[in-house]
Amino acid sequence: MANHSSYQSIDQTPFASEEHVNSGEAITFGSNGAKGRNGGRGTLGFFGNDLGSGRPTEGRVPAFLGLAERTGGVYVEDTNRGLTVGDALRQAGLDFEVRKELITATRTEEVLEVTPEGEPQMVSRPTGEALRMPDWMATVAYPKDGGQPFAIAPCSPTYSLFQNEEALDVGDSVSGGRLIALGAYGRPVGARVYAAWELGEGMEVAGDPYRNFVTVVTTHDRNGTYALLAPIRLGCTNQTNATFGRKATPRFSIRHVGEMAYKAEEARRILGLSHQYLDVFKESMEGLLTVKMTKDDFLAYERKLWGVSGDDEDLSKRSLALAKTRDEELLAILAGQTCAFGEGTAYAGYQAVTEYMDWHGTVRGGDSKEARRQERIMMGELDNAKTKAYDLALALA
Repeated sequence: MANHSSYQSIDQTPFASEEHVNSGEAITFGSNGAKGRNGGRGTLGFFGNDLGSGRPTEGRVPAFLGLAERTGGVYVEDTNRGLTVGDALRQAGLDFEVRKELITATRTEEVLEVTPEGEPQMVSRPTGEALRMPDWMATVAYPKDGGQPFAIAPCSPTYSLFQNEEALDVGDSVSGGRLIALGAYGRPVGARVYAAWELGEGMEVAGDPYRNFVTVVTTHDRNGTYALLAPIRLGCTNQTNATFGRKATPRFSIRHVGEMAYKAEEARRILGLSHQYLDVFKESMEGLLTVKMTKDDFLAYERKLWGVSGDDEDLSKRSLALAKTRDEELLAILAGQTCAFGEGTAYAGYQAVTEYMDWHGTVRGGDSKEARRQERIMMGELDNAKTKAYDLALALA
């Protein structure tokens, strides 16, 4: 898939209201998807809801789009390759400087009041006196266009700041400036800012196409700055990253301590290993295509992956019911079109379990399950589980 000719421009993908969204123009989403779209299911520049594949993916989109959709975030996509990081930040209203400011608490006093019913009651009333919190400060965003500053999160006095453009320039240096998208989410929106770049012209695993992205996320709420190498399989929109030894890891963190210029240089060095990672990834996936996997093999494989006994008699009634439900869901995915490539091999089995992890598995925490699902994909929280899935699949050989 040399040029991904079926990748449709954002300019050709109107909202249901026929309002066109132009490449390079920022979009602010409602909390459950954009106007005129089923939240989390619509596309912008991602043709046919599935990154250019002819196979159905239930309208899934990469986490760097889905997360902004699901959290009421802001998003700008550049299909014309004309935006720099600075341009995109300004277009999206994310061109702000983060500073540390003092935190104070407002002192209150208890006073006696009489309710409308004539009953006395004690109520708290602010006195106007500000009490300093010496062990804490707060990150505050100051828009460079003179807009209203907004507080983000408490932090320690020693917390090192990493400005948006400084952090995201790392991706430009690795990809040769092939910025695809930039956005923000969090509470408030802007607490976490990210950008995604495409690496190269994609790759194929024995004919199964992938597009390769690197996403850099910088946060101002004490959640660090990190980058994630994310090969996305077009046939199912799985983010199929896994760790293949120390020299082939898809995720690294940049701590908010020390000299940030040095940290950014270190990030460039690590991201320079991306080609090595993708070579190892391709070789590893091709290896799974040589491993036969029957339906019974798959059931034993997925139960071992989730730590469930293969003998139903060993399970409690509740555990058995949960295992059976997951068995059925996974078998349905395995038999579907998204896993047709490599049918009967460990490759299809691995794709089935990663699809389940990304899009069907139980999600805990957060106000919105779908937003939390997109966030954990974006943050690489499933990398260890996907690595275990790969290792178990390879062990079948």
